[in-house]
Amino acid sequence: MRGASALQQVLERDSTARVRAFVVWEPILLTDLGPPGTSVLDEIRDRRVIQYWDPGLLVSREVVRLWRSRGGEQSVPAGTKAWDWVLVFPPGTRWEEILPAPSYEVGPVWVKTPQLRREILGASE
Repeated sequence: MRGASALQQVLERDSTARVRAFVVWEPILLTDLGPPGTSVLDEIRDRRVIQYWDPGLLVSREVVRLWRSRGGEQSVPAGTKAWDWVLVFPPGTRWEEILPAPSYEVGPVWVKTPQLRREILGASE
């Protein structure tokens, strides 16, 4: 949940920025037995955020596929899951058949908060 808290901090920095965030919760850890509860979802309170539960890791698989398309099959070990990661897309980007390449990506989120803030909000550190 450190990633969720970090994203909330980034968004709090500028509550007027024209940003839309999609948070995808996935069963990554053994304790992730079901969708996140209210206390977890409340970690991100920003009105610009829409949260999803992805029990089949569909988004994770697409992100891993994107990584492999850049560096080859051997660049990403089998069984890799994308989590605590942020993908930034320019306004108007649509996910049609395949995940589009992001203009910026970073992870783990909680470690890279200053860079993420600059990318999303254009803030200076």
